[in-house]
Amino acid sequence: MDIVSYNVNGLNGDQRRQSLFRWIERAGADLVLLQETHLAEESDEDKIDECWSGDFFTNQLNATTHRMGLAILVHPRLTLNLLEPPFLHPSGRVLSIVFEIQDHVWQVVNVYGPSEHVTPADRDFFRNLDVPRHPLAEKIVVGGDFNCVTDRLLDRNNSTTGFAFLEGEFVNDWGLTDAYRLLHPTSHGYTFTRNNAMSRLDKLYINADLIPLVDRVEVATDAPESDHMPVRLYVHPHDRLHAKRSERATEATWRRRECEPECRGWRTARD
Repeated sequence: MDIVSYNVNGLNGDQRRQSLFRWIERAGADLVLLQETHLAEESDEDKIDECWSGDFFTNQLNATTHRMGLAILVHPRLTLNLLEPPFLHPSGRVLSIVFEIQDHVWQVVNVYGPSEHVTPADRDFFRNLDVPRHPLAEKIVVGGDFNCVTDRLLDRNNSTTGFAFLEGEFVNDWGLTDAYRLLHPTSHGYTFTRNNAMSRLDKLYINADLIPLVDRVEVATDAPESDHMPVRLYVHPHDRLHAKRSERATEATWRRRECEPECRGWRTARD
């Protein structure tokens, strides 16, 4: 299994969206966690559907054409047996899926942390974050743009880029490890650049079961059209999943039309 986290900074422009999806298709990751899709309307999911032949899930709550919006893309070669409807946090900042594949239960959580920490709600977002952790989940990945740094010195080149380790309480409660720091304890690994400011805001956290399976973690420098660079996690090749192409997520899983409104943001391939 390999997973990419990518803040795309908007999918509304046609040329921009097509360029981003060409890179995503070339990357060929099993799962892609997108932040800041800026897709505000349910009909905007067609913009993903026209570019992506695999299954995908979205959280568009509180999204506008200029901010927020989450998606998880599933590569067409994979069939995920979802164990429950996707979890959409009411803030619009979290999207979680729980699935079984090749006799393993995974929980993958996509997060977009507040970029402004002015209000108490923003400052306490991770402290108060309530995401249901599935009791059967053996392998857990929590990724996204956290909009805060772990190490004030190592993770930013300027004191104004990236807030302090605000996600720490959530990460500790779930027993997670920063996958990039696991293999690159002293590298900067900056993922965000604006003017002369750089910081490592985009991360992939893993639970203890995945630590011995990590093959490598990289920051992709060739991705287009964003002020963020994607982070990619590769699980050990022996554990890589080569499942058959998805056929509308299997007959056993729910459809959007069968679970509205709880499953708003659930779209199977060509649904």
